[in-house]
Amino acid sequence: SREIPYFSFTEQVRLHKSQTEIYSHSMKGAKERSIGRMRAQLGLITRAQALDAGLTTSQIHERLRNRSWTRVHAGVYAAAEAPLTPERDLLAATLAAGRAGPAVAASHLSAAWLLQLVDRPPRRPVITIPHGRAVRLEGAVVHRSRDLDLSRVNVRRGIPYTDPLRIMTDLAGELEPARLTPIVDRALATRLITTDGLEQEIARRARPGRRGPAALETVLRSRGLVGGPEPSVLEAEALRLFRRWGIPILGHEVEIFADGRYRIDFTVTARLAVEVDGFAHHWSPEAKAYDDRRRNRLRAAGITVLVYDWRSVKFEAARIAREIRTALRQAS
Repeated sequence: SREIPYFSFTEQVRLHKSQTEIYSHSMKGAKERSIGRMRAQLGLITRAQALDAGLTTSQIHERLRNRSWTRVHAGVYAAAEAPLTPERDLLAATLAAGRAGPAVAASHLSAAWLLQLVDRPPRRPVITIPHGRAVRLEGAVVHRSRDLDLSRVNVRRGIPYTDPLRIMTDLAGELEPARLTPIVDRALATRLITTDGLEQEIARRARPGRRGPAALETVLRSRGLVGGPEPSVLEAEALRLFRRWGIPILGHEVEIFADGRYRIDFTVTARLAVEVDGFAHHWSPEAKAYDDRRRNRLRAAGITVLVYDWRSVKFEAARIAREIRTALRQAS
């Protein structure tokens, strides 16, 4: 038979005290780990994270009973003292949806707000999850996508979100052009996206029945952001405009100043120049700074510079002709 070890009363007291200290130390560590997790997540923690930190199911229930924690979604809890903010609501939605599997992200207007592309968050958090996943969240808008790419999900302040290019195509499927346009402009101005990237994203996400990519392309083309001609094509179109309206051109691609550093598209007279710009070649801050320096030097030399983009050349020929003739009369 197996011998049962004998412990004296003193040894039993010492063993019990040791086990109690180990348990107390373990619980203290679990509490600290759970608090650390919540601090990193705007006061939030999931059930799985709490258990992983070392808390027990009964300890989780006790925190809910004494209201030191509150339930935000199924399996997602918040510290009672944590401030209620739109950012916390958004993170809570992604944590709740993420319990069913990875690849979940803030999207649409929520992602645009997170990147400061819009000034206010949507009334309810908006997230995207893979198609076919069964998730229901009270107080949140849930989109399901067949092409949510986990490698293109970024994280900002602990919140996963869809990348800026996808945000544009997602929003184009929901917003009117007047609301979409300033968002695209802000994303371009802050260099979160490029026009080349937008064109590639439109091609990548185009599907029969999917409205967003086609709607975004329509907005971009109407504003001259994509689809504009190469400089040589644009200049040829401008030459046809001048001939059609009887505007005399003194020179084309003319080098100005002795150093030969600056060239202008057209000279109408020695003191009147016309420039035609395609957005793709002039939109960046560096290109704009160069254009500004060049044109300031021309104006300082007494040369009037009229500047037109490709949309003006294509659709507003009468206005261009009128402005050039006015400038000619004023110079005479």
